[in-house]
Amino acid sequence: MNYVWTGGILDNVPFVNAVGQYEFIVSGTDLNMCSNTDTAQLIVNPNPIVNAGLDIMGCEGQSITLNAIGTGNISWNNGVVNGVPFVQNVGVTVYVVTEVLGTGCSASDSLIVQIHPNPSVSAEDREICEGEGVALNGSGANVYMWTHGVIDGVEFYPSESDDYMVEGNSIYGCADSFIVRVTVHPAPIIDFKILKPSMTTVDPSTGFDNLSVGAVSYQWDFGDGSPYSTEFEPYHTFPDAGSGNYEVVLTGYSEFGCPGEKIKYIYVLQDYTIYVPNSFTPDANGVNEIFKPILEGFDEDEYTLYIFNRWGEIIFESHDMQVGWDGKFGRNGREDVQDGVYTWKVEAGFIDSSDSKIFVGHVSLLK
Repeated sequence: MNYVWTGGILDNVPFVNAVGQYEFIVSGTDLNMCSNTDTAQLIVNPNPIVNAGLDIMGCEGQSITLNAIGTGNISWNNGVVNGVPFVQNVGVTVYVVTEVLGTGCSASDSLIVQIHPNPSVSAEDREICEGEGVALNGSGANVYMWTHGVIDGVEFYPSESDDYMVEGNSIYGCADSFIVRVTVHPAPIIDFKILKPSMTTVDPSTGFDNLSVGAVSYQWDFGDGSPYSTEFEPYHTFPDAGSGNYEVVLTGYSEFGCPGEKIKYIYVLQDYTIYVPNSFTPDANGVNEIFKPILEGFDEDEYTLYIFNRWGEIIFESHDMQVGWDGKFGRNGREDVQDGVYTWKVEAGFIDSSDSKIFVGHVSLLK
C-alpha cells in the first residue's frame, strides 16, 4: 500500500510542528490501483516552563531552600520539597526539578548546591600579670574578629580578668567561634622599712622590716655591688670605706610570678674623729717633738691649724694636716717659745659635705 500525506508529511517519518491544532489528509493506493482517503487531527500542546534557579553555595549546617518557578506540578529529586528548608551535608549535590502538565508534557531544570565545611576555630587561654600586655591569636580559619575591640595578634593591656570571643571565617565565609579566658593576676604590694636610714662609716649596718603583701619570694638589691639577698628581712652592712648613697630595691613575686617593686635610699655618712694631744716636748730628744692634731673624715684641702700665745696673737699657722707645730715662732719660725700653755684652733671641712667644724683647745709646751 502506498500512502501520501498532505503538507509534505512522509508516512512513518517523524516531524515537528509548532504548538497548535492541525488536520492532515492521507491517500492510500493498493497494487490494484484502488485508492481511498482519510483525515487525521493533530494537536500539539505546549511544554511547561520550569526554572530551578541559580546555583547555591552555603556552609555546613546552613538551611537551604529551593524555590523553582513553574506553572503546575513541580517535583524535586532527593526528596526535596519546593519552598521547604532542609540541611544538606558537606559536599556537592545536583538537584533536578521536573514539572508535568495534565497534557503529559513535561520539562526539567537543575542546579548545583555546594556546602563548604565550617572552620574549627580555637585559641589559648592566657594568664598575665597586672600591667603586662597580651596578644590573642585565633587558629583554624582565615579571618578573625574578636570582642572588646581586640585585634588578632596585636598586643593589648587588660586591667582585669575577662572572657573574649573570637569568630573565625573561612575563604568561603563559613564561620565558627571560640571563647578564651584572659586571667589578670594582681601584682603584690611591696614595701619595707629601713631601720637605720642614715648611718656613719663607723657602723654602716642596718636591718629591714618587710611590709609587703601578696608576695611569696623576695630579692633585695642593696645597690652597693654586693650579692642579692632572698631573705625575708635581711641585715646588711654597707661599705665603710667612705660616705655614699645607696639605692635599695626590694622586688617581690606573687605565687603566679608577678613582680612588685619598692625603692628606698640609704645614706652612709663619713664619721669624723679628732685626736689632739694636750702636751708635747720639743726638746730634741726625738720623742713627742711635734704638736699635731689627728683628724679623720675631714678634707685635707680645707684644713687650718692656728697656735695663739697668751695675748691672742697667732704664732703658728698650718694648712697641711701632716705639718704640726714644733714649738718655734717668728718670721723664719726658728725661735723657741717659752714653756707654757698655748691655745690652738682647728678649722676643717668635712669630706662629704660643704659643712665645716671649728675645734679649740689648749696644749702645754714642756722642755
